[in-house]
Amino acid sequence: MESARKTFGDGNAHGVLGFGIDRKVIAGRRVSERALNVYVAHKQATPDQPVAPLEVPERDLVVVPNVVGIGPSPNAHDSGFKPPMTGVYAGAAIHSEATIKQFGGVAAVLGNGPQEPTHLLTSGHLFSAGGGRVAVTGGVPGSAQPQQIGTLELNLLDGPQPDGTAAIDAALVQLTPAGASAAVASTEGPRLREDAPDDELFSIDVLAFLPTTHDRSNATTTQDGPTDVFMTSPARGTYAVRGVVATRSLVTNPGDSGTIFIDETNSGIALGICVGQLGTTSIFEPFDRALRFLRQLTGHPLNFIF
Repeated sequence: MESARKTFGDGNAHGVLGFGIDRKVIAGRRVSERALNVYVAHKQATPDQPVAPLEVPERDLVVVPNVVGIGPSPNAHDSGFKPPMTGVYAGAAIHSEATIKQFGGVAAVLGNGPQEPTHLLTSGHLFSAGGGRVAVTGGVPGSAQPQQIGTLELNLLDGPQPDGTAAIDAALVQLTPAGASAAVASTEGPRLREDAPDDELFSIDVLAFLPTTHDRSNATTTQDGPTDVFMTSPARGTYAVRGVVATRSLVTNPGDSGTIFIDETNSGIALGICVGQLGTTSIFEPFDRALRFLRQLTGHPLNFIF
């Protein structure tokens, strides 16, 4: 992956939009052999800048990338679609009141412990770069109209993390009193109790809770290794996500950015935060990684509320 990052940077001459480790895809079929799949909009028999083999001197290895055509550029799951806002819970619909307004979802409600919600977690690309304390609206039980339920506190997409890793597509929203009350009153969505380590997110069965349908998605399987993607979103423009998880089939819709991925057994384990689409796959940020940095940077306990 590090060799690929050096070769296929943003705006690279090969037209590579993203790359990741999974089973090799040949003529639309996934075979048993593992490969570094590189994704381009349009696969050509004789490209102007062919994708060349990568040298990995640390392992005395030469890797021949497997080129896969995916069509349009990768997109974040922002949308002008207006899903009903029915509360504050994992999988609920929310609305960013940034300059470019976007609908998205809640990955988790977090706080000091049971019945003490203080924050919600969502995706960072719902907010413009350095946008400040943007208001977030959502559903409040008993109210016919959406209300302000929170204010953006920290967007990990705005900069590198304390250990020098790349920006992460996750944002922490501080709940207003109305938002905290709505979280306590809300009984829908998956009940999250713990998260999974980053290295346990590959080759497993997962699904998402979709704000756009207010239902669980079909189950799918994650790819065998991490993926890097150059993304675009209306509020954010072009940006990169690194070390994210890609699924083997598309299970999310525009408007689902920020919602929660869970394991297929629905056992309350938070796996990731929906951040968009790469061809016919959905992609998510590892939940544990985002939560770890948010706790470190804010000092908040950010425990699960259940």
